[in-house]
Parts: sequence; structure tokens; C-alpha cells
Amino acid sequence: MRRDSIRSVFCYAYRPCHSQDGGFAVNVYTDDVLTFATFDPYRQPLRELVFHLRKGSAQRVLALIERADPWLRTFPLRMCCKPQPDAVSLIGVDGYPLFQMEDFTSLMTCEFRSIRGHNARLMFNLLEDVAAVLSKEGCNLTLTGFGWHNEYIRPEPPETSADAAGATG
Repeated sequence: MRRDSIRSVFCYAYRPCHSQDGGFAVNVYTDDVLTFATFDPYRQPLRELVFHLRKGSAQRVLALIERADPWLRTFPLRMCCKPQPDAVSLIGVDGYPLFQMEDFTSLMTCEFRSIRGHNARLMFNLLEDVAAVLSKEGCNLTLTGFGWHNEYIRPEPPETSADAAGATG
């Protein structure tokens, strides 16, 4: 159970619109925990996995968000490129409303000088930066998927020096 003082600093959810796959959501919390959830086509949760990241991972994500603040403050809440989207990406960053990108990959291919294309590439760069932080932890976040390397992922929080001393003493 999550404590009240712990909050999500970053969330990415991917939801296909015309599929039997209900998509997934990844959340990074202030206590350096990452959750990964999958959903059925009716948006009901199927499973949730919890990954313990190294201390400071959430702070590194927060630093990326802080650097993006100048453009995040004016970023549109919803971006789309066609009336019926194939997929919706929801991006939540600490201190901002939830951003909705419909057909994110198509948005990034908008004309180079267009505001829509520019904004989509800004958000994609932020996602890439967060994905790079998570990659160092053994997690692989892409626009349409999430995976992990079992040899890097710790199912339990790393031992503290006090815990280790108590176990041997």
C-alpha cells in the first residue's frame, strides 16, 4: 500500500484504441519504486509489477522534468493528428496536468517547422531522457512497450548497511 507522502513523479500510459490489448502504464514514485501495470481491452487491470530502483532514480527524473519546465508550462494538454486515433499516450509529470498524445509516432512526423511537430518532438525527447534513466536500472521504456532485464531488476529493496550488519552480527 502506498503512503500518502509518496507520489508519482512520472507516468507513461499507452492505450491502443482498436485492439484486444488494453495497454500498459509505468509510474515512477518518489521512493524510487517503479510500477508496471497491464490492462485488458476494458481498461481493467490485469497485473501490476513493482520494481525497486536505485536510490536517487526518482530525483534524476525530477531533474529532467525541472529542465523541461519552460516548455512544459505552455505545452498543449491534448495533441492529435486524425479524428479517430489508433493509440493514445498519456504522460504525467510531477506538477503538471496529464498530457494526451494521440498517435504519438504520427505526431512526431509532422512537418519540421510546425508547432505540432516541434511539440511532439519535445515530449519525445523528455520521454527518451526518462527512458535513459530507467535503462540504467534494467528497464526498457518505449512509446509502445515496456520490458526489463531480469539480471538487473531487484525484486526487493537493496539492503541497507544497517540491515546487512544485523544479518551478519
